[in-house]
Amino acid sequence: MSKQPTVRGAVGIPLAICIVIALVGLVLLGFTPERLPAPAAANAPASQFSSARAQAALAHIAAKPHPTGTTENAEVRAYLMGELVKLGLQPEVQSGTGRQSSRPWGVVGQVHNVVARLRGTQPGKAILLSAHYDSVPNSPGAADNGASVAAILETVRALKTGPALRNDVIILFTDGEEAGLLGSDVFANSHPWANDVALALNFDFRGSSGPMLMFETSGGNGKMIAALARSSGNPVANSLLYEVYQLMPNDTDMTSYKQRKLRGMNFAAIEQSHSYHMQTDRIEAVNPASLQQLGEILLSLTRHYGTAELTAVEAPNRVYFNLPGLGLVHYPASAAAILAAATMALFMGVTVMAVRAGQARTRRVIGGAFAFLATAVLLALASQLAWMAIGIVNPEVNLLDTPYHSQWYLLGFAALVAAAFTALLPRWERWLSVTEFGLGAMLLWVFLQAVASLAAPGATFLLTWSLLPLFGVLVLLFTQRGLRMKTSVRACLLLLGLSPAVVLAAPVVRMVFNGLGPQLFFITGLVLVLVLGVMTPLLALLNSRALLPWTGLATGIAAIAAGMAFGQFDNAQPQPTNLFYAYNGTSGQAFWISRDEELDKWNAKYFPKDVTPRKVPEIFGGTPRLYWAASAPVLPGLTPPQIEVLDDVTIGSMRSIAMRVRSVRNAPALTVKVEGTPVTGAQVQGKEMTLESGPRWVLEAYGMGGEWLELAVQVKTGKAFQVRLSDEAYGLPAAEAASRSAALVPGMYGTSADTVRAIQVMEFK
Repeated sequence: MSKQPTVRGAVGIPLAICIVIALVGLVLLGFTPERLPAPAAANAPASQFSSARAQAALAHIAAKPHPTGTTENAEVRAYLMGELVKLGLQPEVQSGTGRQSSRPWGVVGQVHNVVARLRGTQPGKAILLSAHYDSVPNSPGAADNGASVAAILETVRALKTGPALRNDVIILFTDGEEAGLLGSDVFANSHPWANDVALALNFDFRGSSGPMLMFETSGGNGKMIAALARSSGNPVANSLLYEVYQLMPNDTDMTSYKQRKLRGMNFAAIEQSHSYHMQTDRIEAVNPASLQQLGEILLSLTRHYGTAELTAVEAPNRVYFNLPGLGLVHYPASAAAILAAATMALFMGVTVMAVRAGQARTRRVIGGAFAFLATAVLLALASQLAWMAIGIVNPEVNLLDTPYHSQWYLLGFAALVAAAFTALLPRWERWLSVTEFGLGAMLLWVFLQAVASLAAPGATFLLTWSLLPLFGVLVLLFTQRGLRMKTSVRACLLLLGLSPAVVLAAPVVRMVFNGLGPQLFFITGLVLVLVLGVMTPLLALLNSRALLPWTGLATGIAAIAAGMAFGQFDNAQPQPTNLFYAYNGTSGQAFWISRDEELDKWNAKYFPKDVTPRKVPEIFGGTPRLYWAASAPVLPGLTPPQIEVLDDVTIGSMRSIAMRVRSVRNAPALTVKVEGTPVTGAQVQGKEMTLESGPRWVLEAYGMGGEWLELAVQVKTGKAFQVRLSDEAYGLPAAEAASRSAALVPGMYGTSADTVRAIQVMEFK
């Protein structure tokens, strides 16, 4: 056990309460850069952006779902063409076949982009303003992504009120983004204007509220960040998001532009994501203040780049983050390694002072790092298990990626993690002093900072500017004078040194939670514990009579209870439900199918009480997933998709089969699966389509209407297999859809909810 003398004690309850209140105030201060502007009225000056005017356009765009390949999609496209003509532009529709194979399956589709050009006074390079206008099948797409489209229209209107810009502005409304970035692929690789793009600004929504985050840039972002920092609209961005997003599998249209080596910035709002890809993504759910911020940033950046020299928009990467009162702070990424070295040197100095003062032993500081790491992993894992327990007690929270009123869960879990951490601190004192444990946590931070400065410099700002002020205070506290200070004075100085850490960490924790949702609370919990680790010296002083554990426990339980209470499903907060119809044209069988884990009162009536979830090979082949399935009547006139073999050639051990497929009923979605044997090569419409090899090869096609899709696959001989062709039309039969109450909406996953699917299977021996 540790016998080291230590400066210990606890502040009185009144001061402890004051410091806790101050910490809460610092958290709120950290959120102030995310404050949204006031929405502008429809009678705002013509040269300014008005969210009210943009909402008028949004009402047309998001009147109903408009996925790729549907009549509603064509109606929105016609509306956009008309609005651009009214603005004095000459828009065109760029039609083409988009392709993506970055997923484990391939995606192709016939898409129709809307493209226009606002001419500048000097021909040459141009700015690209991009947003997708298609929606997912069951959502009106007000936020995702009608709001961005409407904002671009309003921005063009505002630009037209002033003198012409120097540079051209290309307006691009892409189709097929939800299907697989198809429209952006067609523009980036086929449109001649793509060669003129010096900078792309892409806008999207993953929620219906919150600040417009600039979460992704291309490389060489130095000049872009400088321009963003000077723009209006109070831009919210940090380079940690940039580093994290590069590691995630998510894609937007910016992915296509970056593949084409175009430079640019990507923006999105991610709060209130319970409406994401849902029927609840209606115009009334879109926060006008978020739309206003989007527009102000968009208009400001377009005016800046409209008059700037566009021949060289690149500069070395920057580290950047928001700081209350200072806006978007940024500095060269090359400085990250220098700052990391300085932080490490300062940490070593603090540790030496602590050892000389008898407050720590070097080996025990290293041991403290491992103890803290174990604590962080334990509490992060406990957070994940706690969320799973909530899902068992209240299964409704599992039906949405992000529950309604999810902010209560974030508050609750943050309080519980803090309670558990402070409760564990005294337990470690059997082996380590508080100083040793705290320095161990800081050692882990210093190590992470050193690694990040080399591998992901954009992630270092939180580590750097949390540690440097704290180390400055610790240098003072480990002097002879500092060791004699009263506990209350030490606590106040530590509060001062930790203030930057709290201010910087608060929005990062919330962004991580909003981006990943409670289903991945392990990661949010891990970030929380990392922050609490460097706060150890202060938390130990506040832990009089277990004040923090009990306060945190009470707060956490109350907040989670509030989340459960306010998150209940009703007409205003509908529950997602899944039901679709499937018909196998080969066997003549029809089914009602649901992928819900538990049936609700509405879809349960389609399944006899003795039915249990099972594999449904009649519809899905060898897919291992379990579904609820029950016999259904065959809908009159429902024709399955068509497949024709054009050629079947065997050379040596390889067999090449050319075929063509189509939806006879002009369904907007068509899926081809080769099951039972790996596909070693494939061509779609005469072009190579390289996909991951496996027992099942999958190709999705969108917007083909009744046109033939030609493809060829190569397989090894000697093994029987089958081609499963499926097309989907959106919407249930009218009587079934009408029977659903307002408290239920189609689920978001895939295109299977509220669809009529027809299947055709061809065997190959």
